[in-house]
Amino acid sequence: MEVWILVVAVIISQLSISASMPEAVINPHDFNYIIKNKDYCGKEPIDIFIWVHSGPANVRRRIALRETWANPAMMPPGVKSKMIFFLGAINNSSTQSLVEFEHQHYGDIVQEDYLDSYRNLTYKAMSGLKWLNRYCKNVKLILKCDDDMVILMDKLFNHLKSVTGFPLKPVVNTIICDVWSKRPVERAGGMKWTVSEEEYSANKYPTYCPGLALLMSPDLVKVLWEKSLNTKYFWVDDVFFTGLLMKHLNVTWVQIGSLFHFGGETLSKTFSKAPGDFIFAHVFSYRTDLFYYLWRTVFPSQDFIY
Repeated sequence: MEVWILVVAVIISQLSISASMPEAVINPHDFNYIIKNKDYCGKEPIDIFIWVHSGPANVRRRIALRETWANPAMMPPGVKSKMIFFLGAINNSSTQSLVEFEHQHYGDIVQEDYLDSYRNLTYKAMSGLKWLNRYCKNVKLILKCDDDMVILMDKLFNHLKSVTGFPLKPVVNTIICDVWSKRPVERAGGMKWTVSEEEYSANKYPTYCPGLALLMSPDLVKVLWEKSLNTKYFWVDDVFFTGLLMKHLNVTWVQIGSLFHFGGETLSKTFSKAPGDFIFAHVFSYRTDLFYYLWRTVFPSQDFIY
């Protein structure tokens, strides 16, 4: 009897040790900062943090966002905002010098030394999670988007107030986006989004958000960052970030897909003539002239803000 008691005790002890051990890191994000910007958020509460994925060469896009909808002056009264552009590295010394000059002037860039490429966009998402987890914990709500979006912030806040109660009521454990469910994996060869069975074996993706624009509660940042280190790298960043990382999390999904206009030839007509029907516009095949045209049409009396 004493032997069995001893065996059981040893097994329980081993299980306890195993349960307390952290998961093995299989996807280390061990890149170095080129531009860290660790003091950017300060200590004052930030109502909405705008997390923008941008490419090093996309200077005009970043300037357009700073001049229009993402400028703090365009927020509703009393709303404090901050914006950071997340970039990877580029093998072009002239472009890199321009990025560093741009940051010296505007102070709103974070850059790591992974190569900035389409197949490395998951690293960019992880970069944002890591930076926010370390250096920006005084945020009430996060708006993650690409640099080719036009977003009507006053209408966004009105909608958030109606569906979540924000900013009077905190948003917790929540994702707000165009929710995609049971999307088939693209297997056709030669397509931009073609994924092999070796890369992803299932035929359908888990529920996720397209990365053009989404909102998330800040309590998810630490959870997603830690989970990203223990999740096999998958280059389709939207699926990795809001699909695989959130697959087993009991998050609240809020569907706002009807508020998106996904570009195309009708964008300049439908978005500008019926701006009340949309909050998010994707300037597909980005044209700076169309971006500013939309802004001037929706806000004819609004000057560009520097």
